[in-house]
Amino acid sequence: MAVGYLFVKLALLFLGFVAVMKATGIVAQLLDISSPYNESLRVWGSKASGTCVNAPLAMDWCWWKFSEIFLATLLLWCLLWCQAPWASSRRQGHTTPQPNPNTRLLDVERLKGIPPYLPNGWFRICDSDDVQVREVKTVNLLHHRIAVFRGVSEHLFAVDPYCPHLGADLTMGGKVVGNCIRCPFHGWLLSGRTGECLNVPYSKTRPPQQIASKTWTITEVNKIVYLWYHADGTPPLYDPMVVKEIDSGAWRCHGVQTYMIRCHIEDIAENAADVNHLKPVHEPFMAEGSDLRSIARRSGPIQFRHIWTMDWHAEKAPDTHIGLWSMSHYSTLFGRRMPGTTVSIFAKQIGPGSSVVAFKSWLWGTIVILHEVTPLEPLLQRMTHHIWSHPAVPSLVAKIFYWIHDKQVDRDVMIWNSKAYRDKPPLPSEDVMIARHRNWYKQFYCESSPTVTRATTNLDW
Repeated sequence: MAVGYLFVKLALLFLGFVAVMKATGIVAQLLDISSPYNESLRVWGSKASGTCVNAPLAMDWCWWKFSEIFLATLLLWCLLWCQAPWASSRRQGHTTPQPNPNTRLLDVERLKGIPPYLPNGWFRICDSDDVQVREVKTVNLLHHRIAVFRGVSEHLFAVDPYCPHLGADLTMGGKVVGNCIRCPFHGWLLSGRTGECLNVPYSKTRPPQQIASKTWTITEVNKIVYLWYHADGTPPLYDPMVVKEIDSGAWRCHGVQTYMIRCHIEDIAENAADVNHLKPVHEPFMAEGSDLRSIARRSGPIQFRHIWTMDWHAEKAPDTHIGLWSMSHYSTLFGRRMPGTTVSIFAKQIGPGSSVVAFKSWLWGTIVILHEVTPLEPLLQRMTHHIWSHPAVPSLVAKIFYWIHDKQVDRDVMIWNSKAYRDKPPLPSEDVMIARHRNWYKQFYCESSPTVTRATTNLDW
């Protein structure tokens, strides 16, 4: 059985290899990548008294063909031998293992000097299809527990989960009635919009207006449910970014990656401005894995490298809540640039916990990642990546991208899970973008923002 399975794999490898070689040649012609390719082909196809002609063009042609073979083999190796997340459902995403609970004993040192651990802004609390009509769910945002339900109007509402009467949990048997929720304990009816008690079934008098549950401002954008948090109770100061192709359902979701990360939320956002971590963390070949310890110990015979450049700056008023960053990527093999590996990356950081990242390449078109970070504890964040593309992008291509991206992110996660936040780091001039990012991020804190000192005093966390 195993031999037969291997034979099928080898047959698919051969057929796929031929197909990719053909496709690469066709794409090269369509894109007019013909400077060395077509000219060299004509030279090689001619005879000049039995002697070799135009040696430089011949060498370029050989390099191009070698690059084709390498890329084709790499693509098929990813398909047949790598443990890529092949789940087709958007709800079957990859989830990184949760940090070891024993590491919490070491967090006392890492808590020193950290900024407020819950900035003001919009945060993802769940996906739109997590809550159906007349359904009640519990979500968590740090020390806040929230009841979310969808009324018959299909609008979502978020209220304090405990009934203002005697504190019964509305998520444990609460019933959605219209756009209200009925307490499972005594049947009190609470409005989803205002939290006001509208009816007490066994009382002849109308309950006073001050009897109400706290409500939260939520919205649905890009198939994601966002909740607004501000320590002072200030109404929303900006809106989540709408990607119309995703919000309208025109694009297709290829998966959701979920990571549980033990660090401060600002550490994750700051990565977008840290250009000098790219070489040591993300330059090694993706196939070398995500364990930085093993990558540092070995240097394989195939010198395949990812080369990156990056820029970050804050948007101007009135969109000061937005940070803009861009990156470019290509790969080299033995120091020579590989054709077909160029990727342009453009992103917007929307507030403290959201980013929209677009990856553009001639190979796959545009793939967009919705990056969301939700604080669960002062040093515990839930990070999710929703991967979307135009329906014309083959699912196989999106899944391979999904796997490659996951390997790179896992390297960052390994750093985040064990690093300490430095309040006043020694930054050389080459780290100027980190200083800019920290100044930009300060706008999401206020005097009332929860800090570790306050949390240890009132045991909120």
